[in-house]
Amino acid sequence: MQNVINSVINSVINSCLGLSDSRKSPIFCDEAKLHHKKLVLGFTALPLVISGVIGAIASMSYTESAFADPTQLRQVLQTRVCEGCDLSREKLSFANLRGANLRNANLFSTDLKLTDLREANLIGAILDKADLRGADLTGADLTGAYMSETNFCGAIMPDGQKSREGCPAPTK
Repeated sequence: MQNVINSVINSVINSCLGLSDSRKSPIFCDEAKLHHKKLVLGFTALPLVISGVIGAIASMSYTESAFADPTQLRQVLQTRVCEGCDLSREKLSFANLRGANLRNANLFSTDLKLTDLREANLIGAILDKADLRGADLTGADLTGAYMSETNFCGAIMPDGQKSREGCPAPTK
């Protein structure tokens, strides 16, 4: 039985490795690898292994984003109102979100390169690890926003100043 489970997990891991980064679900792929290590070390926990395998297989069928709700994505692009939305890991580069209400939105690791966020309400938004390179944040309200490891290289900040935060150090 352990050999069969081990074989299935190896297939899942190999499938995960074959997916492009935009289709890969790192959570489930990493979970399958973790359960594989448990099997190799002899700490077999069959229910956890089965749930990890099922999760990894299910994750291979998702399309653009494993985390964002497509309804919320359409909503923000059409109405520019999406308070508390989960748009984590979504690709919103070049979007026109001028004046958008994204209060308390989850924008963790979201691609917002060159996005127009002028006058946007980003109060309390989670922008950790978001990519805002070249975005225009003129007049945006970032009060209480979480911005750990956020890349603002070349972004126009709320005060109109161009940011160098996240830019590579100039070479001498």
